[in-house]
Amino acid sequence: MAIAKVKKIRLLVHLHVRDAVLNELQRIGWVHITDLKEAPQAKAWELEGLSVSTETAVERLSELEFAMNFLAPYAAPQTWKEKLTQDKPVINRSQLEEIIKEHELKETCQACRSIYAEINELSVQISDLKVDLQGLSYWGGISVPVEELVPTRFCQLHPVTIPYEDREQLKVQLAQETGGMFELYPVSADHGLAYELLAYLKQDTDKVTPILTNYGVEPIKLPGTSGTPIQIKAELEQQLKTKAKQLEKLKQTAGQLALKRRTLLIAHDYYTNQKLKSAVQASFLTTSQTFLIEGWITRRHARKLKERLEGKYPELEVLISEPEKGEIPPVELTNNGLITPFETVTKLYGLPQPDEHDPSPLLAPFFFIFFGLCLTDAGYGLVLALLTYWGLRHMLLAEGPKNMLRLLLYSGIATILAGTITGSWFGDIINFMPAAFSPLKAARDSLVIFDPINDPNGPMIFMVLSLVLGFIQIWYGIGIKLYAELKEGAISAALFDQFPWMLIFLGLAVLGLKQLNYLGQGWSVISTGLFYTGAGMILLFSGREHKNIFKRLGSGILGLYGSVGYLSDILSYSRLLALGLATGVIATVVNKIAFMATGIPVVGYVFTFLILIGGHLFNLAINGLGAFVHTSRLQFVEFFPKFFKGGGQPFIPFRWESKYSIIRD
Repeated sequence: MAIAKVKKIRLLVHLHVRDAVLNELQRIGWVHITDLKEAPQAKAWELEGLSVSTETAVERLSELEFAMNFLAPYAAPQTWKEKLTQDKPVINRSQLEEIIKEHELKETCQACRSIYAEINELSVQISDLKVDLQGLSYWGGISVPVEELVPTRFCQLHPVTIPYEDREQLKVQLAQETGGMFELYPVSADHGLAYELLAYLKQDTDKVTPILTNYGVEPIKLPGTSGTPIQIKAELEQQLKTKAKQLEKLKQTAGQLALKRRTLLIAHDYYTNQKLKSAVQASFLTTSQTFLIEGWITRRHARKLKERLEGKYPELEVLISEPEKGEIPPVELTNNGLITPFETVTKLYGLPQPDEHDPSPLLAPFFFIFFGLCLTDAGYGLVLALLTYWGLRHMLLAEGPKNMLRLLLYSGIATILAGTITGSWFGDIINFMPAAFSPLKAARDSLVIFDPINDPNGPMIFMVLSLVLGFIQIWYGIGIKLYAELKEGAISAALFDQFPWMLIFLGLAVLGLKQLNYLGQGWSVISTGLFYTGAGMILLFSGREHKNIFKRLGSGILGLYGSVGYLSDILSYSRLLALGLATGVIATVVNKIAFMATGIPVVGYVFTFLILIGGHLFNLAINGLGAFVHTSRLQFVEFFPKFFKGGGQPFIPFRWESKYSIIRD
C-alpha cells in the first residue's frame, strides 16, 4: 500500500547559476515544481514571477517540425522490426551537446523550406503541362499554326468543344440565325465531345453567342503561341521531361538531407526540453538577485538532492520540510516490481489521496485471476505472454507502456493457468489432431479440473466459482474500509457501519461451507448468529445520529436494504462466466469451420490454416480486450467504491522529456 512519503522543498538560488541549476533539476528529475505566482507569500513579499520568453524554443521547434515532416517521405523506410520496437537513437548528454553545437540546424531547416517551395512550384508546372498535353491530344488534326487561328477583319474563328449528341441541332440553329454563313470543321471526337473549329461572320456574334451558351459550347484557347498543335505538343513534352528531371534531382537532394533527420529528431527533443525549462520558470518568484523554487520531492530523494545541489552550487540554499497543515501534496505510487504493473489499472481510475492506501497491491491478485477466467484459453494466454515478453525484451519503451506490457504478460500467465484447469488450448483443437497426438490429449485431460464447454455441470461450477470470487472481493473491500476507518480513529463508523457487514458476510460464508458439507451441523448456529448479529447492529446503529427511536429504526431498515446493493455487486461477477464461455465457444466454432475446409480439394489445408490463424487471432483480440475492460470494470465499479476515494493529484517531476531519442547520463 505504497504511496511515497513526500516532503516540501524550497530552493533559493542566485540568478547567475539559474541555467545550471535548472539543467541539473531537469536531468535528475526528482522535483515536482509548483506555481508560486498566486501563492500568499508572493503578495506578502511583493515578489514577481520570473519572466522568461519561450519564443526562441517555439520558433526553433516549428522549423524542426517542418523539416522533420518534409524529410519523412525521403528517409530510408523502417523495417518491420524497427516500426514494432519503435527504435530510437540512444545518446549520452555530451553527445547531445555536440550535436546541438555542431549541427547547422538553421541551414538544414532553410534548405528544407527552399526545396519544399521548389518541389511545389515544379509540381504545379508539371501538372499544368500534363493538362495542356491532354488538351492538345484532341487537336492534332489541325495542320495550321495556332498563330493563324485568329479572327480576321470580317470572320470570327474559335476552336470549340460540342456535346456530340447536340451537334446536328446546333448546326440547324446556327444556320437559321446566320443564314448559313458559318462553318464547323471537325477535328476529333472523344468521350461524347466533338472537337471542331467554328467560323462565322463577326456581324453575327450577338446571334451566335447565345446559341453557343445554350448548348454549353465553350471557345478553347490552345496552348502555345506558335507552331501547329503537334509541334507545340512535342515542345511541351520536352519541357515536361526537363521539369521531371529537375523534380527528381530535388527529391534526391531531399533524400540526402533526410540522412540528417535523425539529428533533427534529437534536436527536437532538445528544444522541447528547452521550452519546458523556460515555461517552468514562470512559476518561480524572483528578486533582483535571486529566485525561489518551491515544490515537492519524495522522502527517499530529499537528502540526496540537498547534498548534491549544495555541494555543487554554493550559491543556493535547499530547504526541506514536512507539508504544512492543509496542504495536499501530489501522489506518487511506489511498489515493488511485481505490483508496479498493476498501478496501470489504478491510474486508469485515478490516484488515491495522500492519506489513503494504494489500491494496486489490493486489486493485483483479483485482476490476475479475473483476467485469466475471462479469457480462459491456455493457447491464447501463451500467445499473449510470448508477444508481451518479446516486446519487453526488444522494444525501447517509456515506463507507462512498459508497465502495460508487464501487466499483459501477467495476464497471459493467468490465462494459461485458467485454460489449463478448464482444458481449453485454442479451443478443442487437440481433438482434431491425428492419433499420434493422443498422449498430448491425455496430458491435457489429466490437468482439467472442470470443463465449462463439454461438462454438463461445467457452466454451473464456473458460475459458482465466479460468484464466490465476487463474494470474497466484496468482503475484502469492506474489510479494507474497516481497517482504514480504525486507522483514522473513526471507531464508531468502523464498528457500526463496516463491522456488521463483515459479520453478515462471514455468516453467509459459514453457511455456504456447511451446505457443501465442509463443516458440521453445529456450524448452522454459528452462521445464524453471525448473520443476525450483523443485521441487528445495522438495524440499531445505522441511524445512531437520530435521537428519535422511530427515525433510528427507519434508518436501520434502510441500512439493511443495502444488502440488495451488495447482492447486485456479487451478481456482476457472473460476467466472468459469460466472457469465459464466449471465448471457449468461439474458439470451438473456429476449429470446426476450419477443419471442415480440409475436404476442399487441393487448397483445403491452406484454407484450414488461414481460418485457424485468422479466427483465433480475432478471438484473442476481441476477447482479450473484453477481458481487460470487464476485469477493470469489476475493480472500478464493484471493488473500489467499498473503500477508495481517489482524486489525488499526480506527482509530475520536472525532468527531461524524450519523444524521439533516449538520453543516457
